Amino acid sequence: MTERQRRILSLLVEAYIASGHPVASGLLAQQLSVSPATCRYDLAELTEAGYVIKLHASAGRLPTRNAFRYYALSLLPPSLLPEEVLERLALILERAGQSWAKLVGQMAANLSGYATVLRLARVKNPRLIQVHLSALGGGRMLVVAIMEGGLVQNSLLELDFDPSESLLQQAEQLLRGPMEEEAPFGRPWDSSQLETLLHAAQQVYQHQLHERYLEGARAVLSEPEAMNPEFLRRAFTLLETPSKEPLTPPGNVNLRVGETEGLSMVQAGFIQGGVQGEISLVGPLRMRYKDALSVAHSLSHTLNQESIHAGYYAD
Repeated sequence: MTERQRRILSLLVEAYIASGHPVASGLLAQQLSVSPATCRYDLAELTEAGYVIKLHASAGRLPTRNAFRYYALSLLPPSLLPEEVLERLALILERAGQSWAKLVGQMAANLSGYATVLRLARVKNPRLIQVHLSALGGGRMLVVAIMEGGLVQNSLLELDFDPSESLLQQAEQLLRGPMEEEAPFGRPWDSSQLETLLHAAQQVYQHQLHERYLEGARAVLSEPEAMNPEFLRRAFTLLETPSKEPLTPPGNVNLRVGETEGLSMVQAGFIQGGVQGEISLVGPLRMRYKDALSVAHSLSHTLNQESIHAGYYAD
């Protein structure tokens, strides 16, 4: 591909993103200050290469999925939002407290104009501040675990015995503090019931934290593509179905252009204290990639730089 053809392809994609309509070769020729014949020749070369299609003789050109992907990749690495905006984002997040994760999703959706999915996974066990064990009778036990940062988890467990009040108090004392994979086991216990009780209680807070936030889903309805019911079905299926893909590594940006037909995703990874996260912006194939990349990258950059002192365990 020649430099002029790269320029034509970029202008074609940008014009189609802005209008949603086929782009006339005359418009491209005018923007490049070349003859219409020269522009048509280059467009024919790009069509042969799989970057451009023309639906019929009198219509303008349309970019293909390959064209959108080529264009989006050309925008890497993304540019950050203006410094004053970054400072404002950092200040808002610092004051967000335990609601910081939901706020990140809302800011991403508002700044980009696209539906946003935020995924979180804890990368280390939290420090246990307090645990309450309550016997409910019939071998049932309620476990309420309070971790550093205000995270609360609770669960109803079933045992093959009714623990006494003294046994519950002893277990509560042993369960407090930072939890290691084998702690507090490996020591002799006064009874097998106590060991059983400890093993059961630990299951409440020794699993990985996985959270998912969806914000700005209504933005899908504002796209011209929303006139197509099949587009809406694919979009909301993508938004509502939890992803099994690994999280984008902190500091990295990922592009998924057209992997789901007619849709694209811009993703950015971050780490905040003991939590790894991923911001995903979801839009049509005709996505404003430059803006979406800048928003996702700027938010992840801010999260990687700033320490939010609430919500989850942080060293």
